[in-house]
Amino acid sequence: MLRYTLERLEEKDQLLELDKEVDYIYEMGGILKHFHNLQPILFNKIKNSPIRSIGGLFGNREIIYDLLGVTREDRNYRFMDAIVNPMPYKVIDYGPVKENIITRNIDLMKMMPINKFNGRDSSTYITAGVLVVKDPTTG
Repeated sequence: MLRYTLERLEEKDQLLELDKEVDYIYEMGGILKHFHNLQPILFNKIKNSPIRSIGGLFGNREIIYDLLGVTREDRNYRFMDAIVNPMPYKVIDYGPVKENIITRNIDLMKMMPINKFNGRDSSTYITAGVLVVKDPTTG
């Protein structure tokens, strides 16, 4: 779903890609703040990080409505209808979501750039992150 979202944002020229190396300590947060968290920004090069990161992905409601195919006027009705009449889902055995399954040596601080936004933050933190996890023991 994230790949699809990024593709849609690119098609509509709504995604800003930053290829300059940035630091996840203060710098990424400063850039997002500059855009008032309304501009989806894909950070392609992050200092001391093996992966890319995206910020401001859902800060602009108009972009969200466009991605979901709803308007500001009909959004509440469409969301309520989706809750009452959910679409069927299908469990799959393969696909992009299953490319990187990590079951041991999990250390989020080494695996991803977790931001520190300003000098008053006691540590780094994930603001609105989504992780899909399954406990290896309990399921």
